[in-house]
Parts: sequence; structure tokens; C-alpha cells
Amino acid sequence: MIRVILFLISSSLFSTEYIYQDGNANKYTLFQKDKNYFIAFEPVTKENSSSGIYSGGNEKKVSIPKEDYIGFLVLFKKAFLSKEISSKREMMTGMVIKKKREKVLEEKILLPNSGDKNKLERSLKQRIEGFPEK
Repeated sequence: MIRVILFLISSSLFSTEYIYQDGNANKYTLFQKDKNYFIAFEPVTKENSSSGIYSGGNEKKVSIPKEDYIGFLVLFKKAFLSKEISSKREMMTGMVIKKKREKVLEEKILLPNSGDKNKLERSLKQRIEGFPEK
């Protein structure tokens, strides 16, 4: 079973932390600290994987230009607002999207083959691996 999770936390544009968790539970976090912009990658370790064998690689944090940060914000927001959603909670083969604004939590499930989900995942992986996003 593949499960992908995206969390949108906070209420203002540049203090929001965006978290995307892929089907293997590797976590990508987009955030701003002071006037710097970052993507952090926290992979699943062999010890934490369900198989005891899978490893998502090495932990990494990359600095990105403000323009790229804004581009990623657009991708996250598009994924969150996508019409390619399921109202069924048991459809865990898609991306679970959570948005927390103050104390209100909103959740959606994006279908596994959603174009918005695929573009976001591909762009995050390319950036963390050092390739320019397209």
C-alpha cells in the first residue's frame, strides 16, 4: 500500500512549513528561516522501514533561492486545491494533504496518479538531488 502525506502548517505565506511524505515515508520539508529558504530531506532508515531493508538515502538540507521557494509554494498550493481528490478516507494509495491554520485542520486525499502530486514529487526529488526543476 502506497501512502503519501503532505502537511500545510501555519497561517501566513512565508511562515508556513510544507511537508510532503512520499509512499516510502521519506519526508521533504519546504521552509523559510529568517530570509533564507530551504528544502530538507529526511529519509526512512532501515531501522524505521516496514521491511527492515529499505533505506531512503542520506539526510540532506539544501538552500534554494526565493524564486524557487515561491515556485514550490505554487506547486504545494495547486496540489492542495486540486480537483483530483477522493472523499474516501480509506483510499490511502493517494496523497493525504493536511492544512492547519491556527487550530483548524483540513484534510484531503489526492489521487495517486494526480498530475499535481506527480509534478510536486518530481520537483522536490530533482531539487534535493541537485537537478533543476522543470
